[in-house]
Order: sequence, then structure tokens, then C-alpha cells
Amino acid sequence: MQSVPQPGDRTLVRASRIAAGWAFWYGLYRWYYAAGGTIGMLGTPVSEQQFRLINAIAGALLLVWSVLPLMLLSAWRSRRARPVLLALCWVVAVGCVSHALIGVVQRVSSLTGTLTISYPFWLSIDRRQADLQALFFNEPWFLIEGLLWACPSSLFFDARPRDERPESSCWAAPRTRPPRPSGATDQHPEQFFGIGGHERQAH
Repeated sequence: MQSVPQPGDRTLVRASRIAAGWAFWYGLYRWYYAAGGTIGMLGTPVSEQQFRLINAIAGALLLVWSVLPLMLLSAWRSRRARPVLLALCWVVAVGCVSHALIGVVQRVSSLTGTLTISYPFWLSIDRRQADLQALFFNEPWFLIEGLLWACPSSLFFDARPRDERPESSCWAAPRTRPPRPSGATDQHPEQFFGIGGHERQAH
């Protein structure tokens, strides 16, 4: 019988490590601009100090976020903590994937001229370059991060014993009839429900 994913499960550990690394390198990208980097700048910010502060805060949050998947590995052992972990994983997954999908729609709309995106923190900006960067860099990061956070919860449901899976779940398998002992005979429906009042005679 399979058990729920444990911290020693290779797939769960691998997904957690990838999610941690995925958040960490994006944090480094933010820290680069917080340190005064200019490569890839899309324009001139309203305030250089404000721009660096925003990226420093984002980098710090991403650094903490990158440690979280690894810290939660041991918590999967606890049955009490598991519902909270599943809820957290799905909230993060839905939030990140929604961010990515909405962002892609907005950027495509901006590129086609049907939507004008405002940039209150920029004095001047290359709008086309900003749309392309978000479309092929920023939003894919959110999409992959969301899918990585959905992975542990998917592993949990896939690893549940069949008799513990809810009938409405897509993971539920059709029930099969257990093998009959040698020499056993079937009961008639009338006997099972207590009607009919006679037994089958052996021939």
C-alpha cells in the first residue's frame, strides 16, 4: 500500500528544491537592480532610490520564499499539518498561475494596441520592450512557480490509497469485486433483502 508523500520521496524533494531555486534566482535578479544594476533597464524611473528600494524589498521576500519549500518538507509527515500545507500549496499555485495568465492577456492586448498599461513609477519607458519582457520572462516565471507549488498536492492525491480517495475525485478508481473463496455460492437478491422465504436447493 502506498503512503502519502514523505520528505524522503524523491519527486517531492526534487519539486521542492526546484521551487526553491526558481524563487532564489528571481530574487537575485531583483537584487541586481537593488544594487544599482542598469543592464536591461526599460527606461528612466521616477526615483532611482525608490526603484532600488522596491527591488530590494522584492529580493528579500523572494529570498525568504525560496527557503519555504525546503522548510516545509519535514512538515508533510504530520497528518494535522497536511491539510494546511495542501491549502497553502493550492493558494500559491492558483495565485501565481492566475497572475501569469492575466499578465499574458494584458501584455498581448498592450502589444496589439487594445490596452494601455500605466507605469506610475517611470518617467519614460519603452512600452513594447516592457511588454515583451513581461510576456517572455516575468509571467513565465509566475506560471512555472505556480505549477511547482501545485506539484506536492498532486503527489498527495496520487499517493493516497484507493479506498481513501473520495468517490467524486478524478483519482477514484472503479471498485472491483473481491475474489470469492473456493466453494462459495452467490446469494439471490431475494435472500439478501430478506424476501422470498426459501433457500436454493442443491442439484
